[in-house]
Amino acid sequence: MRHCNQYLAIDIETVPNRDMLGQLPEPEVALGNLKDPDKIRDRIASASARQVNRMALDPHFGRVACAAIVRCKSSGERTVDVLASMWQLGGLSDASERELLGRIWEAIDASYQIVSFNGANFDFPFLLRRSLILGVQPVGWIPLDTRSVADRLGVHFDVYQYLESTDVGRGRGDGCASRSLAFFAKLLLGSTPPHPEVVKSDMTALLESNEGRAIMAANCTWDATATMALAMRIRGHPAVELRHDHVAVAAGPVAAGPAAAEGGAA
Repeated sequence: MRHCNQYLAIDIETVPNRDMLGQLPEPEVALGNLKDPDKIRDRIASASARQVNRMALDPHFGRVACAAIVRCKSSGERTVDVLASMWQLGGLSDASERELLGRIWEAIDASYQIVSFNGANFDFPFLLRRSLILGVQPVGWIPLDTRSVADRLGVHFDVYQYLESTDVGRGRGDGCASRSLAFFAKLLLGSTPPHPEVVKSDMTALLESNEGRAIMAANCTWDATATMALAMRIRGHPAVELRHDHVAVAAGPVAAGPAAAEGGAA
């Protein structure tokens, strides 16, 4: 356990790795008694599209496209970094992703408590496996076991695991709502993402335009900031203000580097 007064929240966005499309197995399609060739073709196409979308969740078939890091002190002082994303580094390639991974690991400072939302199950395992595949040296000291990361005073505080471990509503029938970051941010902070209409399956399409890439970066930054705000709420520190304009996101490529520090809401 640690009594830390500075925190670092991270969020990543991932997309399918188009270079791996040829490695995908044939999708399993339940045709039942379906005989119509057009309907069979449509069902196979739908299954293939779902398979491609799921590539973004598998580090063997996906890439890291964007990362946001928020640093915060217990006083509420905050800085936001939108790390150089792949479209700024030569497009979707091994070389550009390798550069991005290196920048992510360099940004993670052992003097900060690491804060994530399901980072123990997704963000960090994804980063570690992509780093292994691309030959990038990762940070090796971040705990990932779900019991230790649920400790709000631990080296790595996974907000999702903490909320999950104290959720008495789990296991009672079908439940009432998905326990997503957006759900908890709305419930506990009264905030919603800047682009709630965007779903994970849209991420690849967003990379096709400057406006789409800015939307991806804005959502990624909101995710990291909301994660930090939830952690501060749980730890009883001054609230982190969540505004959609907390970092300037232009319609062009997102500039890397720190945004101006801001004070948290009292």
